[in-house]
Amino acid sequence: MVEAGIRSRTIESFRDLHWDIRPHGDLGTLEIRVLDAQVDAQRIAQIASLVRALVVVAADPQLPDSAFPARLPHWMEIDNHFRACKSGLDAQAIVSGDGDTAPMMQIVEQLFDLARRQCENLGDHAQLAALERSLTSRNGAELQRGAWRRQHSCKAVARFLVDNIGVTPWAENRQAI
Repeated sequence: MVEAGIRSRTIESFRDLHWDIRPHGDLGTLEIRVLDAQVDAQRIAQIASLVRALVVVAADPQLPDSAFPARLPHWMEIDNHFRACKSGLDAQAIVSGDGDTAPMMQIVEQLFDLARRQCENLGDHAQLAALERSLTSRNGAELQRGAWRRQHSCKAVARFLVDNIGVTPWAENRQAI
């Protein structure tokens, strides 16, 4: 696919593929794009722990496909992506090819159930437990929307992120934001 994209001049390299999840050919890693939208490093580590456990679970040949959420037609997956972006954990996700829906939290709970044993095996149980507890509080997207609603300013959102992420190289430049 990458070779065809390069040959057709659709892309210059695999780095031009902007997927939510993409393999990184040079590093042999899997990039998860949602991690760059979080407001603090702890949340990133927690989500990374969940993803790592789910990768281990998915690689288990003894686990039936029915243990995972159903595979859906591509257009439904795209619609679920939109629903999640728009409504977050309050979304109603499509869960079957017939168009049945369920609360996004129900799907998230199913994934937590799948990951729990592996997180314990990987030493990430505390990370998963903290992530699970945090799902009942406001997430990063909600916090950023709150910063927007207070001042209707992208600068206010950026200031909120700088103040909450604690990125030290930017600390000297806070006045410029």
